[in-house]
Amino acid sequence: MRLTSITLHVADLPRARKFYEQTLGLKLKVAFPGMAVLDAGYVTISLIQHGAAAAGVKLAASSGLLAETELVLEVPDIHGSFRDLKGRGVAFEGDLRAISGDSNRQLLGAPFRDPDGHILALTGWATS
Repeated sequence: MRLTSITLHVADLPRARKFYEQTLGLKLKVAFPGMAVLDAGYVTISLIQHGAAAAGVKLAASSGLLAETELVLEVPDIHGSFRDLKGRGVAFEGDLRAISGDSNRQLLGAPFRDPDGHILALTGWATS
């Protein structure tokens, strides 16, 4: 068994697409009315317009509509990617911090949220 796709329900599909495509740099695979599928490496991320959004209900992590799920995005150059995404307006919840490691390298990461409140984390290995 292997994970192939993650589906996120979003309040505003055009806003979510702009964030994932323009800010994070993911490539669009296919789009349908109310849905977009993005290439995220080994998995796809499907963004689906949440039915409640059409009725004017704003989604937020605290609303109970979203589970506290975290998407972890690993990059080859953690320091460069962190600077690049901050420059694109990503509001990280703090600086890069060590998550794990050994005497030769550390896994660094920093969490942030997308426009719908989904938790994401940027991670990458750095030599010690």
